Amino acid sequence: MSKALRRPVGRPRANKQVPRQPAREDILAASAELFAEHGFKGTSTRMIAERVGIRQPSLFHHFSRKADILEALVDVGGQRILDYLDRIDFAADPRVQLYQLIAFDCHFLLTEPLGINKLMALPEVRNGPLGVSVDATRERILDAYRRLIAAGEQQGYFLVQDLDVVTHTVFGMGESVWSWCAGGVDDPQATACIIADMALRTLLLDSARLPEVRESAEAIHNG
Repeated sequence: MSKALRRPVGRPRANKQVPRQPAREDILAASAELFAEHGFKGTSTRMIAERVGIRQPSLFHHFSRKADILEALVDVGGQRILDYLDRIDFAADPRVQLYQLIAFDCHFLLTEPLGINKLMALPEVRNGPLGVSVDATRERILDAYRRLIAAGEQQGYFLVQDLDVVTHTVFGMGESVWSWCAGGVDDPQATACIIADMALRTLLLDSARLPEVRESAEAIHNG
């Protein structure tokens, strides 16, 4: 007696294409594109469902409201860098830790797949609870930069005339990536390291130590 075929778990898609990623991630990716193209108000849940290739009820299986999708996008956009901040060893060599932070931050900005930067300017993000969340994440990142730069100065590695100015300048070198990399870069990792090199070179009292700092950072990264 033959066994009955088992139906796949989950709601069916509107087309027969095999999804390359989970439906929830499909929804987030499609929503990010549509919000950037048409704005939050100009994007309907029907448009999102059609872009993903699912029925509208299937979309509501993952997100009950369109606002929940935008909130999830903001959360996803900040989570990787927040997870990285939790792993920073502030007791270790601040030169190496700062180099790694800059390289990670820039690489993330160059490779994040959802185009989160385009969503940060949406009024629904800037003017409300989501804006508070975005600002809090940015402040946590700035604080990590500030602590490492201050530690480097205290230990005699960095020349820092004004901690606040230096912190915002170094952080801004990475943040500016979003303004010029819209078309992507050939080698994100190499580009991130170039930016980290430039930032550390401006801070180090002895710039001849930069290759040593870079090698230590790369050894930890590869280890």
